[in-house]
Amino acid sequence: MTHASAPDPPIPTEHGVDVLTTPTVMPELDRLATLPGWLVGPDVASVAAAVRAAGVELPGEVVSVTQRVRMRTGFWECRYRVELRLTSGEVQVVDLVGEMRPPGAAHGLGDVAIVLAEYGVALHRDVRQPRQADVMHDPALPALAGLLDPVAVVPVLESVLHAANPDYGGARIATISPRVMRYKPGSRCTNRYDVTYNSPTAAPTLLISKTYRGDKGDIAWRGMSELWRTPMAQHPSVSIAEPLGFDADRKVLFQGPVLGEQTLKELLADAIRGREAADVDHVGRLFELAAEGLVALHRSGAGADTTLVFAEERDDAFGGWERLSAMVPSLAGATDELFALIDGLAGATPADPVAPCHRSFRPAQILVGDDDRVGFIDFDGYCLAEPACDVALMRATIRCYGASVKYPAGSVLADELPRRLAILDDWCAAFSDRYRQGAAVSADRVAAWELVETYVHLQNSWTKSRPARPQTTLPVLRRLVGEVTGR
Repeated sequence: MTHASAPDPPIPTEHGVDVLTTPTVMPELDRLATLPGWLVGPDVASVAAAVRAAGVELPGEVVSVTQRVRMRTGFWECRYRVELRLTSGEVQVVDLVGEMRPPGAAHGLGDVAIVLAEYGVALHRDVRQPRQADVMHDPALPALAGLLDPVAVVPVLESVLHAANPDYGGARIATISPRVMRYKPGSRCTNRYDVTYNSPTAAPTLLISKTYRGDKGDIAWRGMSELWRTPMAQHPSVSIAEPLGFDADRKVLFQGPVLGEQTLKELLADAIRGREAADVDHVGRLFELAAEGLVALHRSGAGADTTLVFAEERDDAFGGWERLSAMVPSLAGATDELFALIDGLAGATPADPVAPCHRSFRPAQILVGDDDRVGFIDFDGYCLAEPACDVALMRATIRCYGASVKYPAGSVLADELPRRLAILDDWCAAFSDRYRQGAAVSADRVAAWELVETYVHLQNSWTKSRPARPQTTLPVLRRLVGEVTGR
């Protein structure tokens, strides 16, 4: 649904002090606390009324309107998916694509069919089938239809297996069940295949294909292949997938399984909601295992084609800020002190030597098996970087995501958030302490990267129109600033 017009939850407080306005932790950041109403976007009724007013037929009841917004240079690209239920019970979708600008600013689309002037929204219309059908007919990912056909995909997978490993040379597939696991239209898709064979074989009974639009498949293939030639392939407590093949023309990566059905992100959310001591302790131990695996990754000696340096990450974040503040002038200057602090930390301490880094090392990229063995997935950002890159991203995500997990009905954010932040602090400490038992990493460098990653999470509240996010992310950012400036 589009964002509701209900008032924001109360500003959280900790120990009687308003954590959004404490003067010692950059009060100018307060201007990022509340998105303007036009950027929050119209509600369901407003979109439906505008569509009808433009003469667009809606042959059924409006079930939902989903808003997706992303900042571009000079405007926000916006997409609305209006889902209709027809009298027959079938579902029809009306897709609206256009742009959002501050009210009063001229849009750049020329003639448009649908305008919501009070929100600065101008839209084109497109009608197509429900999203479930798109995966078979995605023009940006043309390989998908064949990969999901249980007949056509068999010779493809057999060929991949035979070329990947001599032990799989005799593998002949008897049955196969393709299933879409994750799909981002026009961008990427992950498919799972449960397989049986005609005769005993060492080949895996679970296979994965990942289809990409850009070059991330090639990056992942090269990184996974590098790591598979190191001791990481046989690590006792962390698993990575065996790379099986890469079709460069169709941009499809094939790999073996990583055991585990749940992600650490899912377990984190369950534990933070329930706050049962046993679950909280269990997740803390899993973060320690993840840290051990990260040490092994960083010390594996694997190579990479690209190197990421802190200045690139910092400049990307600041570039986003410059575009945002240019479109919302009331924000000008709100992050000056924050970036000065980041630059001071980064400039005061040399970077640690580069190592092979995951680059997307978050709880969502860690699978957990029944025996608590963890697995690392999604190496499409793999590169060389200083270890603080991975350590800081994990810490920032633990706090930002954990603070925002849905709150129990009837709870008061000001009461729940401080308790949550204390648990998240403990998990971050457990992760960092275990990492430092196996490898050195500069505290100042971790802090600089973590401040950038946390700020980007906050900035995305504005660039992607997530109006509730500042209520939890700003306290996280202020807490981190307080830790850095107080030590």
